[in-house]
Amino acid sequence: MPGAKGHPFFGHALLLLKPEDTLQKLIDWKKKHGSRLKVILGYFAYNLFLTDPKDIEKVVNSHALIEKGISYNFLLPWLGNGLLIQGGEKWNKRRRILTPAFHFKILESFQRVFDEQSAVLVQVMKEKLEAMEAIEIHSLFSLCALDIISETAMGRKLNCQRESTPYVEAVLRQSQFIFKRWMSPWLHKHVIRDRKEKYAIAKAERSGEDEPDENDVTESVYFSKKERFAFLDLLISIQDSSDKQLTDEDIREETDTFMFEGHDTTAAGFTWSLYLLAKNPEHQALVHIELDEIFGNDTHRSITTNDLPKMKYLDLCIKEALRLYPSVPLIARKVKQEFRLDNETLVPPGVDIAMSPWLTHRDPNIYPEPENFLPSRHTPENSSGRHPYAYIPFSAGLRNCIGQRFVQAEMKTVLANVFRHFRVELADPNEIVVPLPELIIRPKKDIRVLLKSR
Repeated sequence: MPGAKGHPFFGHALLLLKPEDTLQKLIDWKKKHGSRLKVILGYFAYNLFLTDPKDIEKVVNSHALIEKGISYNFLLPWLGNGLLIQGGEKWNKRRRILTPAFHFKILESFQRVFDEQSAVLVQVMKEKLEAMEAIEIHSLFSLCALDIISETAMGRKLNCQRESTPYVEAVLRQSQFIFKRWMSPWLHKHVIRDRKEKYAIAKAERSGEDEPDENDVTESVYFSKKERFAFLDLLISIQDSSDKQLTDEDIREETDTFMFEGHDTTAAGFTWSLYLLAKNPEHQALVHIELDEIFGNDTHRSITTNDLPKMKYLDLCIKEALRLYPSVPLIARKVKQEFRLDNETLVPPGVDIAMSPWLTHRDPNIYPEPENFLPSRHTPENSSGRHPYAYIPFSAGLRNCIGQRFVQAEMKTVLANVFRHFRVELADPNEIVVPLPELIIRPKKDIRVLLKSR
């Protein structure tokens, strides 16, 4: 396969030492070498990057490529072998078990949580507005998303937006280190472990809790009485009714996975959506008009599931934000037996096939003027004829995101409540925002905004 010239032992790792340069280098290499690109990270991490939607479709729909790539192994000490990481028959079985948790009736029951916690976020923003402060948005959205996922997944109110929690910082440190390990061949082997990783894991797991009894960690951290249905309730009911299909350790792995995936990726989606609408006030104005048509001057009315389909322009803006800044920069599959992409291309065992939504979403042959924020790209008439795998912010195929509808409803509700109350401007319109491709794509520096009451 074509690719940039690399070091004979470290491959391309030495060219990708700075995370802030990684995405642009991959785009440059794609322009030079084409839509099938080799990226080698050390003596055993061979990656074939695919950016053509037709190639992506073949990979993500192949039952022979159901196993996640080797980079996911670095998540094992933290998340265990949950739905995100596991493969094969165990993944098939677990996916079938967990799918009912995202039935539309259950998602409707979560709507009240979305609305209540986003109302807390609005109140926090109002207090900062009264103090005439510029607001750093990513940390606020992280705490809001954590409040939402803790209540919907765990059935517990953490009140993170009002009380400090070490969980967000611990997840950030863990994400940074995992990405560093993956991009650094000299840190690949598990015998070379930074003790900070173990510290971050322990700190994240114990966030908001008293020191747990080492013999009773699962119960002390995860089990409590709940006022509403939560993801954890489903897992426990499955365990009680299915002859131990799920062990306590299985439940812990899945709740850890959903706490991470349901907070960090969503917070990134909130952040980039607000940033782009602040940067493009003409589109923000159309969002305001749409919300006024739905809610009028009543800023106190709760947002219901019946309101969400009416937010058509906000939906287009969210889709465009996820095109430009997909929360997850990389999707990878492990090749365990020879896989034929076409008659001329045979991928051998031991290679990871990597797909980057960032690269595919910024292909000018698919999206003209790819760097521009143009929500109208996603209208039915403008997206007609576009390959369905040209837009993959929630992955795609057999292992697409199980919580996609959950996230879409959450993002609409939270952003709608923010824009019902505020006009948002960038504190520094000329500041260059640099994205970092860690476990999720987050801004390198704080994005600060100014709020104006509506």
